[in-house]
Amino acid sequence: MNINNLKDSSTRLRTKSLGIPIRVLLIEDNPGDAYLIKFLLKEAITAEFQVKNAARLSIGLDLLETEDFDVILLDLQLPDSYGFETLEKVQQHIFHIPIVLLTGLDDEAFALEAVREGAQDYLVKGKIESDLLVRTLKYAIERKQAEQMIRRRNLELALLNEERHRLSTALEQTAESIIITDADNRIVYVNPAFEKVTGYKHGEVIGLLPDFLNSKSHNKERYLLLQRAIAAGRVWQGRLTGIKKDKTLYIFESTVTPVRDDDGTIVNYVSVQRDVTREMALEEQYRQAQKMEAVGQLAAGIAHDFNNLLTVINGFASLLQTEIDEDDYAQESVERILHAGRRAADLVSKLLAFSREQAITPEVVDLNHVITDITKMLYSMAGEHIDLDISLNSDLWLTKTDPVQIEQAIINLVVNARDAMPEGGQLSIKTNNVILDKDNNLDALPGKYIELSVSDTGAGMSDEVKSHIFEPFFTTKEVGQGTGLGLAIVFGIIKQSDGHIQVYSELNQGTTFKIYLPWVNDTPRPVVCPTPQVAPNCGFETILFVEDDTEMRALIKWVLQKYNYKLLEAKNGEEALKLFDSYPETIHMLLTDVVMPGMSGKALAEKILRKQPTLKVVYMSGYSNDAITHYGVSENGPNFLRKPFTPIDLVNKIRDMFDAQV
Repeated sequence: MNINNLKDSSTRLRTKSLGIPIRVLLIEDNPGDAYLIKFLLKEAITAEFQVKNAARLSIGLDLLETEDFDVILLDLQLPDSYGFETLEKVQQHIFHIPIVLLTGLDDEAFALEAVREGAQDYLVKGKIESDLLVRTLKYAIERKQAEQMIRRRNLELALLNEERHRLSTALEQTAESIIITDADNRIVYVNPAFEKVTGYKHGEVIGLLPDFLNSKSHNKERYLLLQRAIAAGRVWQGRLTGIKKDKTLYIFESTVTPVRDDDGTIVNYVSVQRDVTREMALEEQYRQAQKMEAVGQLAAGIAHDFNNLLTVINGFASLLQTEIDEDDYAQESVERILHAGRRAADLVSKLLAFSREQAITPEVVDLNHVITDITKMLYSMAGEHIDLDISLNSDLWLTKTDPVQIEQAIINLVVNARDAMPEGGQLSIKTNNVILDKDNNLDALPGKYIELSVSDTGAGMSDEVKSHIFEPFFTTKEVGQGTGLGLAIVFGIIKQSDGHIQVYSELNQGTTFKIYLPWVNDTPRPVVCPTPQVAPNCGFETILFVEDDTEMRALIKWVLQKYNYKLLEAKNGEEALKLFDSYPETIHMLLTDVVMPGMSGKALAEKILRKQPTLKVVYMSGYSNDAITHYGVSENGPNFLRKPFTPIDLVNKIRDMFDAQV
């Protein structure tokens, strides 16, 4: 039943004590009984009655549809209905109006049955007196009113209980942690999400102040602001660092709201907390990736110019070295130039590795074999004052990565660990198989991974240092002790291999780097060691070479003329096309830079190949692999020469292309 109907009915029934006539529907077919009842009610002193008489049940039911009544006097023996069926039919039409039965039987069993069927009372014909009739009708109305009040209250309680159940279910199942405290800020309730996040059980925290979650990671002023807001009865919102039962830290966003009673007095506080530790870590990774991408773009951008310069420096130094006697005092100077040039070229290579734009040659490898191949080197690099322990899982899964680059990453980590232990210590390298689930904090896809860990017992790092370690040129070493690129290069190499890296470190507690490389279901390819070539002493073919850098053209011209190649020199694609069209003899090879002003090397080659399909083509570039791929050239192709290159590299590449079988 609608609760509003109950309220309306109850209001109307309460008006009978205020002098308003009581409206009676008398359903009685006997004219004498009907007259008597109307007469007795008209003569009543304590109440005023308005009576309408219906001789048939159907007429009575029609009146109930169109008019309002406060009580019904119902005869059970009517022309169109008989017995308790009559009562049931009336109740089906109207439930909230009290019914008093009229019967010729003075039987206690009948009375009990009548009440059980829903009647408020009954009157025995022939024994009806004015006072009894009035009292019975009044009591019937009052009892019905009381029943309706009880029914309404029960309905309200049922709705309240249902609402409480929904609220309780929501609190129990919400993903946010809920803490409810009393007016003294002592915990009276925590939900399952709180237990899951913090590790504390419900029974462990009831009655405690929430201070046990305080990690003391913030200054006192921040906590004072929270306490003042709570004391003033204001809503407080903010981000805090808490401490779990296992002493690990977590970051959460909290909203603390005071709960007031009807008088406005604070009786509880509700704190809704959302664990944002993973979000913060991902945000930090994103910011770090943005910074590294920016520096990577810069590194890739300058690499081309550096590579051109280094090719010229190292190339002319190599040529000069061949022109002077071995015992000439100038040999040492030239060797120093070459050494510095090689270091500079290595630095550019590291910059590209950091920026993840240096081409890699991924292979299916067993990481254990990679480590085993460089074990002697690792022991040598660690030094005698370091206790190096290498523990490799004998059933290690395979991964796909560039073995040379992953070697570089391991070496960098070992050097980093060694430098963190100047007084000696323990260094551990381990491999293992792991399965990451979807809840891992690496933002890695769930699945199988090979884990490589490098741990040391050195000085460790503060949180501030840890937040910068993968940034290029960031270093805690003294000036001249390092470039600050070591860990940035490791980061770039791992990311290029679709891997992940994580660092665990505390001051004076050592450091552990963990690398996760994806598992592959494949077999490693046998390693083929190429046989070094010796540059030939002469050539007879004609080469059209195209290079926009003046110094590079001078070097290439000097080298190739030294080996007796016939040369046609152009500084851009348009000039090269004119030379090709105007040259009367056969041109055997096009040697071209990839990225040039105007026409690219690839576009130039395509134009010439349409005219001479048998032409050999060699591309050269100092740009990153991504950049040259954009022009349709692959660094991994057999006809590609990466800058910086040595004179012997240049001559060998050209000879290889000429001698290769078509």
